[in-house]
Amino acid sequence: MALTDFAEFRYNYDPPFHFEDFLRYPMVSNYFQGFLLDWLDNYPNIYVTRFEKLVGPQGGGSKEEQAAEIMKIAQYLGENITLEMAEDIGTHLFGGTKTFRVGKFGYWKHQFTEDQKELFKKDMGNILIRLGYEKCFDW
Repeated sequence: MALTDFAEFRYNYDPPFHFEDFLRYPMVSNYFQGFLLDWLDNYPNIYVTRFEKLVGPQGGGSKEEQAAEIMKIAQYLGENITLEMAEDIGTHLFGGTKTFRVGKFGYWKHQFTEDQKELFKKDMGNILIRLGYEKCFDW
């Protein structure tokens, strides 16, 4: 479950969850620690990409990095695509889904209160560092 799933999760739960409840809910950290990190550690044939590489210039990234990442994904899947094809794919990646909010990387930090940041750091801070999203706990 990703943080972007929170909106859907809270509306399907009765009584409705608040964001702090979601941060305290063990499913979040258990998912990442027991599932995602296990994949990274034990399955070398998994291709890992990041939103930051795919968002392109509309989200604070670059067109070149976006196209390069699309080409790497295609190559991983055994497909050969041209730079023009990758750039065309990139023009269709941005927005248009219910979980797509702002489209700027790092923006999620502005959505947290100080209390929420502390809850998240406690449970997930080491995972953000491990995945390369943060270098330390000073955010």
